[in-house]
Amino acid sequence: MIKELFETDNPRIREDLERIDQLVSCDTFLKGLGFRADDVPLPKGFPVVRDAAKAKELLIPADLYELPAPWPYQELFGVIEDEAGLWWTASAAKEEESYRYVELRTRISSDVEKVVDRHIESRLNSEGVVENLRTAGNGAALDEKDFRFFAEDALPHNISAHIDYMIQAAYSVGLENSPLFSRMFEAFQTGGFPCGWLGPLPEDGGDPVNAIALLHFGRPLQT
Repeated sequence: MIKELFETDNPRIREDLERIDQLVSCDTFLKGLGFRADDVPLPKGFPVVRDAAKAKELLIPADLYELPAPWPYQELFGVIEDEAGLWWTASAAKEEESYRYVELRTRISSDVEKVVDRHIESRLNSEGVVENLRTAGNGAALDEKDFRFFAEDALPHNISAHIDYMIQAAYSVGLENSPLFSRMFEAFQTGGFPCGWLGPLPEDGGDPVNAIALLHFGRPLQT
């Protein structure tokens, strides 16, 4: 369990780590991507992507910077790293805090990552996510090399990285104190995968509630 890999007397950190533990081990985690996606409804309030090629474009925006400004979407991982950089700047102001932050990154990149990746690998395999990306997600529209890269490499890697950064947020500032990672947590709770950031950057007025796009093949809501 993730929380058992961290020693802390801070009740807020313990609570956040418990929430992340429950998230990655619950039955809904990533279900909205697999062959049982119809067991969960499409979430309300999220921009939803139901196409593997579009999700790949948002997640790995190779052509984004060739588009005229203002860009219709941003590189999600860049947004994530920018927020994490603010935590580093704040913690580095205190020598003790900077050591704590380095220790945190070391733990996440080793023991914690192994725990998280086991959950991800198990869910992606048991839920038939790769197969469903090709069928329900129209992955056949991608050439085989691009599809395999997205489904078997980029997707699990980015899921793992998102969870890692949520753990950093929990430890550094608290999930509830980060609008970005509070919304990321809510995105994973739906059974989907946060795959992109639509509209302007946070510093230009972008709001995680409206900006985080969700890859999800769940049951359409009744109208």
